Amino acid sequence: MNGVLRTVGSSFGAPIAIRIIAGATGVDGFVALFLVAALVSVVGGVLSMCLRSGARMRGE
Repeated sequence: MNGVLRTVGSSFGAPIAIRIIAGATGVDGFVALFLVAALVSVVGGVLSMCLRSGARMRGE
């Protein structure tokens, strides 16, 4: 499962990063890419905290 998710993430992430960098001039593209990556990381962290662990779901 981990390998599949890493492959899918790479296949989506690379074109998105290229689009962001190509859409801006100079260093602005890298700053925009960093901000997008930071936002996605924060959203992923918040969503991961919303998941329930298996032990809590079983009542252990």
